[in-house]
Amino acid sequence: HLKNWGLDLDVDMRHLMALNTQYKDNDLFFGKAFVTGRVHLSQHGNLFVVNGDARTESPTYITLSLTRNTNVQMQNNYIVFEKPYALENEEKKTTETGGKKRNATQLLLNLTATPEATVKVNLDPSIGCTIVGNGNGDLRLELNENQKFEIYGSYTLSEGVVDLALGNILTRTLKLENGSYLSWNGRPENGQMKVMANYTTKTSISSLLNESATTS
Repeated sequence: HLKNWGLDLDVDMRHLMALNTQYKDNDLFFGKAFVTGRVHLSQHGNLFVVNGDARTESPTYITLSLTRNTNVQMQNNYIVFEKPYALENEEKKTTETGGKKRNATQLLLNLTATPEATVKVNLDPSIGCTIVGNGNGDLRLELNENQKFEIYGSYTLSEGVVDLALGNILTRTLKLENGSYLSWNGRPENGQMKVMANYTTKTSISSLLNESATTS
C-alpha cells in the first residue's frame, strides 16, 4: 500500500475545459470555461494546489453573482438573518467528521479574459437585472484551503446588453456602451461596476404638436 504520496506536475493546456459547474455547485461563480495556458499541479497530504496562467477560449460562458441571497425569518417582531446555506452546511460537515481535516483544493490562477468568453452578471434579483457581454481583462482567481473564493482585477465590457425585468410592469433590453467595466478586490459579491447603456425607441410627437398649437 502506498503511503504519504504526493503529486508534482506541469501541464500545458490547449482548449481545455477547466470549469464545468452549475448554480448548485457555487452560486457566486459557475459555468463552462475553456482555457489555454500552463498550470502546476501538486498535492501534499490533504491539500491539492493548482497554480498557473491561462487565457479564455470559445465557447466559454461564465455566470457571476454580485449579490448573495440570505434567508430571512420573522420571529416575535424581530428580523433574524439565517446563516447562508454553504456556511451552515460546512459547519454540519465539520461536526459530522469530528473536526477532522478534509481534502481541500487551493487555486491561484492568473486569467486573461478575451472576447471569446461571454460573461453574465446577475445583479439585484428583485428587479431582474442581468448583464451579458464580452470584453477583455486580467483577473486573478484565488481559492484557499478553506474554500474561500476571491477575485482580483478588472474586466472591460466591449459589447453586450443589460436586461431589465420589473415584474410585469417594465421589460427592457439596453445596449452596452464602450467604457463599461467590472472590478473586484476580493469577494465576488463585493465587486464594483460602471455600466453605461442606452435604449432606443420610436415615439409619436403628435401630442406635443397639439399642445403647442393649443397654447399658441
